[in-house]
Amino acid sequence: AGEVKYANQNIAEENELLGKNVPMLTHEGKQTLNGIQATSWARIRSLDSDYVRSGRQRTLALALMNKVASYGKLEKIALLEDSAGMFETNMNAMDIMRVAMDAIDVIDDTREYRAPADGMFRVQDNPWMMIVDWDQQLKDLHKFIWEEE
Repeated sequence: AGEVKYANQNIAEENELLGKNVPMLTHEGKQTLNGIQATSWARIRSLDSDYVRSGRQRTLALALMNKVASYGKLEKIALLEDSAGMFETNMNAMDIMRVAMDAIDVIDDTREYRAPADGMFRVQDNPWMMIVDWDQQLKDLHKFIWEEE
């Protein structure tokens, strides 16, 4: 709770910096946000912990992937064409398109893993930090990636 207040502070800052007039959020809960609203929500720092903030960022990334996965083939190609000039890379346009099309074809088969996983860390209060059980964490991560026991 309280995310709307902090997201709106971030939206106001973005509006001022970019000369935009993006609407403020009016309520909490599941809703469709535009780009500035979504990144303002995902970047909230002062409400809770970095751990919770990274959870908001994962939620946003998965929501974007699910949105793109719902597009038809032509919509996906149009999205790639529209966003092609937004990135700098040493890859040529054909290589980028090939990699992107491969990624888009499997985007609806996304699996998520968070490290450290629940039960594999403890929290130290002062200073706040997570103490990770790396022996257990690495075994679990390998199991997830390579599906090995």
